[in-house]
Amino acid sequence: MERPDTAWHLPRQNVEMATSSDSAPANDAIAGVAVTYALGPRLWFEKWWLVVHDLEELRAAYAGGSWRADTSGYRALVTRFCCECWDVKDWIEHDNSLPVAARSAAHLWANAQPALTLIGDVANTHKHSQRTRGFEAVVTDVQVGSGFRASVARVDRSANRAFDRRDALDLACDAVDEWRLFLQQHGVVSPY
Repeated sequence: MERPDTAWHLPRQNVEMATSSDSAPANDAIAGVAVTYALGPRLWFEKWWLVVHDLEELRAAYAGGSWRADTSGYRALVTRFCCECWDVKDWIEHDNSLPVAARSAAHLWANAQPALTLIGDVANTHKHSQRTRGFEAVVTDVQVGSGFRASVARVDRSANRAFDRRDALDLACDAVDEWRLFLQQHGVVSPY
């Protein structure tokens, strides 16, 4: 992937790298890195980076490259993705560096997309514990073996049934694709 223009990267200041000695050869390992982030406005792509990062973590877990101590860690991974992905709309809306058309359309877009609405139901169920309007949705099952699999579904607690069940990774990929289409249609360049 090509690196985008540096103006799109998260603002960084005062990056210091420490090596094991002041005159270390080029092949010495870095002992540590200290980064101080700018305290200015937080731009939409800071949240977007978390979404992309969490999607890659889901992919790695599905491929067996990530280990959690128990199934609740995997459930938390899926839930965290849903919360971060749903919040992108708020970050777009509040980012004054974006076109007004994009900022004003983000909520409507998210609420009209099939994957994003299910993601939003998971995020809001997680945030509020119960829903007074809309559907409750949760990670309904987790399977761990050579990799892991999880399902997300809307739930009807009164009938004790799940519906609109989706594979968690497929849902996450579809939600990211829906956001990418939104960004493209509004002329917003994604740095990730």
